[in-house]
Amino acid sequence: MADTDSLIGKTFSHYRILEKLGGGGMGEVYRARDEHLKRDVAFKILLRDSQGAAEAGEKLLSEARAASALNHPHICIIHEVGEAGGHHFIVMELVEGKPLNSLIPSEGLRQELVVRYGAQIAAALAHAHDRGIIHRDIKTANIVITSSGQVKVLDFGLARFYGGREIEETTRSNQPAIDANAIAGTLPYIAPEILRGEEADARSDIWSLGVALYEMSAGRRPFCGQTSFELTSKILREPHPPFPAQVPPGLRAVIEHCLEKEPGHRYQRAGEVRAALEAVHTPRATTPSTVPVSVTPPSSAKRSLWIPGAIAIAVLAAVLFAANVGGMRDKVFHRASAPGIHSLAVLPLENLSGDPQQQYFADGMTEELTTELSQVRSLRVVSRTSVMRYKGTKKSVPEIARELNVDAVVEGSVEREGDRVRITA
Repeated sequence: MADTDSLIGKTFSHYRILEKLGGGGMGEVYRARDEHLKRDVAFKILLRDSQGAAEAGEKLLSEARAASALNHPHICIIHEVGEAGGHHFIVMELVEGKPLNSLIPSEGLRQELVVRYGAQIAAALAHAHDRGIIHRDIKTANIVITSSGQVKVLDFGLARFYGGREIEETTRSNQPAIDANAIAGTLPYIAPEILRGEEADARSDIWSLGVALYEMSAGRRPFCGQTSFELTSKILREPHPPFPAQVPPGLRAVIEHCLEKEPGHRYQRAGEVRAALEAVHTPRATTPSTVPVSVTPPSSAKRSLWIPGAIAIAVLAAVLFAANVGGMRDKVFHRASAPGIHSLAVLPLENLSGDPQQQYFADGMTEELTTELSQVRSLRVVSRTSVMRYKGTKKSVPEIARELNVDAVVEGSVEREGDRVRITA
């Protein structure tokens, strides 16, 4: 590409270049003035000498046009894509802020910041995934934090055409041991299945989000290597290093679920990650003022609770009480011991909010409750995948229990209103 300083003051279409903001594997980014709408924008000129860029130019612009349909507060909006003066360009919302990677101290960010930023990134991914767009290059350098503390995710859907350059830039090897043309993304954040040659999907973005969450929490990436071969081997085969002591168990569990090597074992939807992080965000205290749990007489099959945020652990306590696991209920009421529950299934919680957009939250709470119950050694809990086929089913609970071969079934609903959630299990 020509000397970038020579572009200052030039006009492409109706955009006048003002100053250079940065550059990367895809091209150079400038602040430009939109002379039609009288506003400043981010103007990305794509590198013409990038490997394969000449052949991929039109495909990239087509991908950018699809991404321009995204409209979400945590996604950097694409205003226009086009070509002028022999250059392909993308015009984007000008985001004033700092890259997330520049804000992470060596000891990691505070938990509340990890959860806040992570939930916003997950919300952005959920919006894009619901519209068939995969990011393919989620990393802390592609996430900007504004002065008000809001997340903006950059470069949606654009990585696969220019990802090869990032492979070499993120390792110390001059000869990467993997085919950079075959994959897209930045190597330390690439999911194992992509390195195995499989197609990227939403779960690949969730892996990358898990890497970013780990990096935010620990102050370092989970997988590192002196060469791309060593790094690839660790991503494919080795567990992540232990978390620092200050990372709480709830947040660890969410990150570990994102970093499952097999995509089928991860969260399946970004909305589930967001819901799990929101549950972590609320302090899991047990004082009545924080987690009011109303226990009705033992003949009642339901436990209702109002919680600020979404405290799945409180629901877990109610379910364990109702199921009489470990004789909990009998001990409370001083009754003779009765046969306990040794296996159960958690049916998808029904969304009673009247807002289809809240379905992700109900699904996330189902996932969280299933995960929490699975930690009880005396219980065999049927996987969420096995019970999803009963979502909206007309079958009776006894029928479902027989088909799943369980002693009990947990069913319930989620009703969210503002910052308050009513969960009945």
